[in-house]
Amino acid sequence: MRTLPLAVVAAAMSLPAPARAQVRPLEERLIPAFAPTELDNGIRLYVAEDHFERVVTILSVVGSGAEHEPPAKRGLALVTAQSCGSGVDGHEGLELKHELQRLGASLRTWTTWDATFLRLDVIAENWREGLRLFVAMLREPTFPADELSRIKSRRQGILRETGETPDRLASRHFREVWYENATHETWRTIGRISRDDVRRFHRDHFLPNRTAVIVLGDVVAADAAAVLTEELAGWPRGEAPVAPAPEVRTATPPRVRLVNKPGLAQATILWGGPGPTRRAPSREAFELGSLAVGGGGFDSRLMEALRSEGGQTYGVHATNVATRTTGRWLVRTSTRPGELVRAMRTIRSVVEGFVRDGITEEEFARTQSHLLGRLPIQYRTPIHTAWHLGDALSVGLGPEELRAVPGRYAALTP
Repeated sequence: MRTLPLAVVAAAMSLPAPARAQVRPLEERLIPAFAPTELDNGIRLYVAEDHFERVVTILSVVGSGAEHEPPAKRGLALVTAQSCGSGVDGHEGLELKHELQRLGASLRTWTTWDATFLRLDVIAENWREGLRLFVAMLREPTFPADELSRIKSRRQGILRETGETPDRLASRHFREVWYENATHETWRTIGRISRDDVRRFHRDHFLPNRTAVIVLGDVVAADAAAVLTEELAGWPRGEAPVAPAPEVRTATPPRVRLVNKPGLAQATILWGGPGPTRRAPSREAFELGSLAVGGGGFDSRLMEALRSEGGQTYGVHATNVATRTTGRWLVRTSTRPGELVRAMRTIRSVVEGFVRDGITEEEFARTQSHLLGRLPIQYRTPIHTAWHLGDALSVGLGPEELRAVPGRYAALTP
């Protein structure tokens, strides 16, 4: 009995030493080697292999989002995207959901100001069936009327539930201060959307020459590219739509808007100004500075001033809300109503001090290390990598720009 552990140890010691893993540069570990292809109809295909898990992610990026909605029908882009997943020829409503379940697949849809996204995650064994079903949802959805009614009702319920929350209400008022012609998605604008509106938005905006498709996961890249080409080459291109009049910046001195909501235990503050666009050369430097001022951690200047020293809040976060053409830098926090004025003065003082005096060497080193250190977490699975690539494509960037991000962070100086 006593010889068993010794035998196990002897066996373990006799195994060959494991080979040392080859360490690839960070940018290669984050972004696989995509092989971009553009078909004759203008659609762009990005296919790469990643055998991290037995899943294939298929993501489409359509170059129209909330920017292209009629102001009176805000939410149309999202309702259209969600309706794409409600029916195709041969599968509508519950039948389509059951087919997705049979394939071991899940569908997600979302929109931004710049683009509309459809994403299908499917187990590797069924990627061909999943890809063909995905293309049908992208190209030729049937928009069943009863499913559209359900989608609208669900969205209206969410808006009714969240529309008057302090955070959402503050965001709406900030946009009204920031843009002189701002409009918002509400349960009323959703109610105005008809089936014809959804069909028209899909017809005018879901065009191959405005679309990119990403396939990433446990698949042979050449096989996936061949199936994509077979399914998408016959999709006729169309004329690029014209967006409605853009929202116009309000050209006024700094302003304060106070919104009285009796009964709230806390006051929500949004404090902000202009920031860089998603494509601006200064975006990485601005991101580092923003993190140092108010990145949400306990060592940011705003957190130290508002919580550690002032006891005015439990949390504060500064971020740049950027699109392809606009940028808004926002500080977001909540405090006791009696501390509202003091908190606003603290925010202003901290930001003005940062602009006046610049970043310290210690702040810079700590924040730069944080930016580089979080990249592997942000790209930890193929699903996350596809999301980041799709987000970049939506504003006119691509794999090369994503690969350059670690180097751009590393090259920053105080």
